[in-house]
Amino acid sequence: MVLGMINDCQLAIDCKFSSDQLIYRGEGNSSLVVAIQPTCQVIRLLKSDAKKLQNANDVLTHLLQHIDFNRNILPDVIGEHLFSSPQLVYLESRQLETIKSFVHDKRPSFRLEKTLTNCGYALLMNDCCTIPPAIDNYDWSLHSVIAVEIKPKQGFLPNANLFRMNDVLKLKSQICRFGLSQFYKLQKKSIKSISSYCPLDLFSGCPSRTFHALLCLMNNPQNNFRVFLNSHLLFDDQCDIGHLRSVLSRFLSVRRNGKHFKANPFTDDVANKVIDPIHSFALLLAQILTVPLCDDSKENDCQPEIYRKGNKNDYKHMPNVIRELENLDCQQRYVFYRTFIEFFEKMANLTNINDLNNNQTALQSFINDHYRQSDDFMAIKNKKSKSLTIDHHSLVQCRLHASKQPNPLFCDSLSECQDKSLQHGLPVGCILDSILRAQQLDTIDSFIAVDLMDKLFLKYKTLKHDLSIQGDCLYPIDTQRPECRERLEKFIVQNSQDLDTLWRFLISLTAKDCSIMIAMKHDDDRYENGFVQPSSTSCSSIHVTDKTTGRPYLCRLSIIDLDYKPACKIQRMLHNDRRMILTFLSSIYKSNKCHETGVAADNIQMEEQLTDYIGQELASYLT
Repeated sequence: MVLGMINDCQLAIDCKFSSDQLIYRGEGNSSLVVAIQPTCQVIRLLKSDAKKLQNANDVLTHLLQHIDFNRNILPDVIGEHLFSSPQLVYLESRQLETIKSFVHDKRPSFRLEKTLTNCGYALLMNDCCTIPPAIDNYDWSLHSVIAVEIKPKQGFLPNANLFRMNDVLKLKSQICRFGLSQFYKLQKKSIKSISSYCPLDLFSGCPSRTFHALLCLMNNPQNNFRVFLNSHLLFDDQCDIGHLRSVLSRFLSVRRNGKHFKANPFTDDVANKVIDPIHSFALLLAQILTVPLCDDSKENDCQPEIYRKGNKNDYKHMPNVIRELENLDCQQRYVFYRTFIEFFEKMANLTNINDLNNNQTALQSFINDHYRQSDDFMAIKNKKSKSLTIDHHSLVQCRLHASKQPNPLFCDSLSECQDKSLQHGLPVGCILDSILRAQQLDTIDSFIAVDLMDKLFLKYKTLKHDLSIQGDCLYPIDTQRPECRERLEKFIVQNSQDLDTLWRFLISLTAKDCSIMIAMKHDDDRYENGFVQPSSTSCSSIHVTDKTTGRPYLCRLSIIDLDYKPACKIQRMLHNDRRMILTFLSSIYKSNKCHETGVAADNIQMEEQLTDYIGQELASYLT
């Protein structure tokens, strides 16, 4: 099966480079990226993980799943014009050693505990920090390229109705997930200070809030904002913003050949603020992020098929992300929901099936034990406040960050901002709109997703029990055997709605963890000579005229880090959510007690006090 998938992926064997052509681009928890400068391509290599990637076959399977997901699923969700599918490449041992030697002294110290795998398989991808000649026939070799990487994170709040039975998790409907995560990261010392950035601001569609969000990212970038100059890192959380300001001052200069471009009139207040290159750059980025990547008169042309029915903000009437089940045979259905079937198989193998499948009561007891273990993790008693009143409508502003919002400075529709809590709605077809739509495929949150997974696992265990009695059960279920195939097909069809809901949730996790890449060059000569349309047919390359200076730019927009998320991510998400909320509430409690008593928080016996405090704090945040 693996060899067949390799053939389908068209294995790229011709990947030649030398060490002097490599650029260390960066790394995350699971992979490392190097750019090959003359080719406008990057190589993404997996890092060793003893729990997940135990051998070369595991690595290859992981990469092929990623490629399959990008080629066959994402085009129907995000749109092919915003990302490029990766290609499988095999690196010879000497090439792998060249990369390892090159990045050795460039990797952050806290990342060194994981090394690169030795199997040689990797992903070859387009370098989105560049504007390749294929996008435009014009010679751009004399112009510098500024590229920005933004990891926006989840741009909406889940509906409070989802958490009616859990007061603690209900906090997620009031405070953005990014804000909650900051307290946990600070406790782990993985960040130096809490960021003021709120993803809800970035995705609001309000120029003022978008501008504010970008300023917050630049002032405290962490791993959510990076800037590159000609493919080399210019600015991240380890760099001084003063250096970025100096480079941007030259890049954004409105003077060229002794001439000035005309700037649009602004109020004195705004004009004074945009003198700062950081402010000017934030304004330009906000403009680029909200440019529709299609003709306004052909709104549907820039939307994936799943969004073209019903109101643009009504996700209930979207057709299935997947193809209709009745058009698929059993093998195809199994492949489509493979991630869930494989997860259920692993869960089943962790326990003795003979001990669990004797009766339904034992199975239900197993599920109940799982819930108790999850609840015990909170290490507190969840006391409900009778005075707690909840607005069950989704909010457009985060309670944690709303108080820090500046007054609208330069909004094109000030009254609309004031009337709608600074929520305009994103232009259809802009890159932020594409990401937010994919994120909002999550209609259940991790809380209900885990519940659905447990219910499906219970049914799957019953299926395996029935097949084992008939002597037809293999590990895993063999879809080539008629009885197994029929029963598995029936299981999938009967639970297709829940499986589809969970599949959408997994896709939303990809969109919540993706990154935006904006590469830009000056477009002065083409602008002056009347060339205002890109020759490329890709609607992700656009010409933008800076509203504050009148200077034109050619921009290339891309979405990267579109990683396949397996089913095991669902339970991990809920685990992380609970941990972040507990840390957030504990942090507030400690801060308040230190302020009131002057006693160090670590010396306070706070278990029972924290229990009472959480009820009070929830009431203040959720009412």
